Amino acid sequence: MFNKTIMKKYLAEMIGTMVLVLMGCGSAVFAGSAAGAVSAGVGTLGVAFAFGLSVVAMAYAIGGISGCHINPAVTLGVLLSGRMSGKDAAMYMVFQVIGAVIGSAILYALVSTGAHGGPTATGSNGFADGMMLQACNNNPAQFHPAQPHPLLPPDGVNLLHRRDHSG
Repeated sequence: MFNKTIMKKYLAEMIGTMVLVLMGCGSAVFAGSAAGAVSAGVGTLGVAFAFGLSVVAMAYAIGGISGCHINPAVTLGVLLSGRMSGKDAAMYMVFQVIGAVIGSAILYALVSTGAHGGPTATGSNGFADGMMLQACNNNPAQFHPAQPHPLLPPDGVNLLHRRDHSG
């Protein structure tokens, strides 16, 4: 149905829009979570830089492939100026929306994990207070195979690491 060159343009728009949503909107989400803290977050200027640098990076990365519209409003403007066919504009918009949904899903996954209930959970674990020791002790793979797990009985429980070390 589509040749490789045309499909490349659509996929480039999808990736470009995903990056714009992830970086631009992501910086806004994280800046908003730190709004009450003094000297925390990137602030309004940081959000503006994130959007601007995302657009510049995508212009260099995908500009030669698709023109780097990465926004259905830009695509609509190009269509209305007569520099793009209706079919191409519709496909660009479909792939831009798909890219935006993917970027939003990644951003949602980043801010919804952890026990802190918000964007501050990025880079932290999701264990409640007092649960970190249990998390560390539940992984027998982190111990040397010749030594039994320190919290498990020595017979039969640590079968994953029981090896014959008699040369």
